[in-house]
Amino acid sequence: VQAELEGYMAEIQSFHAELKSAYEQYDDQYKKEAPGKEVSDSEFMRELMELRQHIEDFEYIEITETLEKMLSASQGDKREALDKISTAIQEFDYDVAINLVDELKEKL
Repeated sequence: VQAELEGYMAEIQSFHAELKSAYEQYDDQYKKEAPGKEVSDSEFMRELMELRQHIEDFEYIEITETLEKMLSASQGDKREALDKISTAIQEFDYDVAINLVDELKEKL
């Protein structure tokens, strides 16, 4: 195990670098897309609570779909907060993501 550990770690680091690069390309492309129609505060809050539940349940696909929908219909401070949540999700830091959702909820 010890003899193979260095090679294995190199593979993991390479995979992580490729994954990060792919995410950055996807993220740059996504940010260039035209924003959708902004939703009401009550609808945004409903989607935010739905997002929080998906995070608590570790439902990655639902999380990313909900975030994409919310990001396309958000601007300003809401968009910035959602970008931070998205970053935490991409880093699989779900505790931070939940805290960020709660902070955004309190601001609304």
